[in-house]
Parts: sequence; structure tokens; C-alpha cells
Amino acid sequence: MADSLKRISAEKFTSWLDRLSERREVFFPRPGEPDWVFERWEAGGCFEVSPYRALESVKSFLFPSRSRVADFPADQTGLPPLRETVVAGLKACDLRCLPVLDYIFLQGDHREPFYARRRESLTLISFDCTGFKETCFCPIVGGAPHPDTGFDLNFSPWGDDFLVEIGSEKGRALMEEAGDLFTAAPLSAAAARRDARQGVESALRAQLSAQGQIEKAPSAAVVRSRSEDGFWKKEAVPCVECGACNLVCPTCHCFILEEAGTAESAARWRNWD
Repeated sequence: MADSLKRISAEKFTSWLDRLSERREVFFPRPGEPDWVFERWEAGGCFEVSPYRALESVKSFLFPSRSRVADFPADQTGLPPLRETVVAGLKACDLRCLPVLDYIFLQGDHREPFYARRRESLTLISFDCTGFKETCFCPIVGGAPHPDTGFDLNFSPWGDDFLVEIGSEKGRALMEEAGDLFTAAPLSAAAARRDARQGVESALRAQLSAQGQIEKAPSAAVVRSRSEDGFWKKEAVPCVECGACNLVCPTCHCFILEEAGTAESAARWRNWD
């Protein structure tokens, strides 16, 4: 959006998360084992900004690995209320999965009601990457270690403060709700943010070059044209169907339905497949 950048101090950012958690479920990455994981924010907590994405994908907030989708006899009260959820600390690569999931579950002949409700109740707060792992590769696929779109609010570290960009009307409303916690950033802040972003991206590109990685991923047409290459068989043979790829990939959307119950009642569950 065309708004100028806002700023908020780290101390006020903690207060803001506390306020949000009074009426919403708020999740923020925490350093864990073996890496960063999303945890529910508790009022009065401390935070660290993850330099790169957490292990879990935002997919798990929209399309849980296991969810109850029907009951027999049918529940006539309709779908239960869904509390608003804020997921903070997302990265650019997290946001890239959303157009795919939205296309699958919201477009076409049928809108998937469970996904639609979660999507509407979810607020997305992203952060610029300040570092990267040896496995990061976003520039190869046309991305960057900072978000350009898809967020409601985006935060960029700036000294002891954060620079904040509004990405949607939902984000604007959330900022207005915060009152005076957010203030206008100086005009020089945009250039400082640009320089910081370019520094991280240049360092990542240097790492990719040192690893001997290609500069740009092949097109989908090229990949399809080589679908019979022996490479794929070599990779598939040792597969033990552990499901790890399903857990890691933010765009996997296949599921299987399971029924369980008694002669009097039953429930239908949807599980990742």
C-alpha cells in the first residue's frame, strides 16, 4: 500500500503483542530444538526476532494436519465461533504459499468452508529476514529475504525499533487500534530499510554462488519435459513414506477423510495425506 512507514520500539512492540493477546490468539516464533517454532504468546513474555523462517508453515494455521469436519447425527447449531488469530514472525517464503492454498480451497466451483473461515479470521504479520540458513534459496525462485506482498503488516528491524509497512485494510485497522504505540518514521527510514534488505540479499546470493547453485530455477515446462529422467527414480527408491515432505512443504494440500464412532454417533476427520 502507498502509506509511509511507521515505527515502533521493541518495548512498545511487546506491549502491543500483550494487547493483541487479550482478545485474540497470538503466535510468535521462539527458539527451540532443533530450530525456531511457533508458540502461543503469553502476556508479559519476551521475544526474539527469528533471522529466518520457523520450522512450521503458516499452512498449519489454515489447514490443520487433523481436523473434525462432520458429525452424525448432524449438529444443527452450525459451525462454532472461531477466535481471531494473529500469526507474527512470518517470512516472505511463508507468504508465498498462500496464493496456492487460496486457489485450491477458495476458487473454483466450491469454497472450502473450514479453510475460508480460518483465512478470514487470520491476521498475517511478517518480518524481514536478517539472516539465512545454508539451505535458503529464495532468489533462485524469484523471491527475496523480505516480503513485498501478502502480509497485513510487515516489520523491518531498524536499530532498537521496527519499521512497519501496512499491507492491507486489516493491518491498517490493527495499527489504528493500537493508538499511539505506532508513530511516523522519518523519511530517511525507507533508504535505511532498502540498504539493510540489499545487504542480506547480497550475502545470500554470495552463499548460493559459493555453493555452486544455479542463478535461476528452470521453468515448469522444463521440469515437465524431464519427468522421465532417472533422477526422479533415484530419489523415489529410498522413500519410506514417512510424510516429512508433507509436513515441510507449505503448498501440499492433499487429504484423506476418516470416519470413527459407534452405532449411535460418528465423526468425520480430515487428515493430511
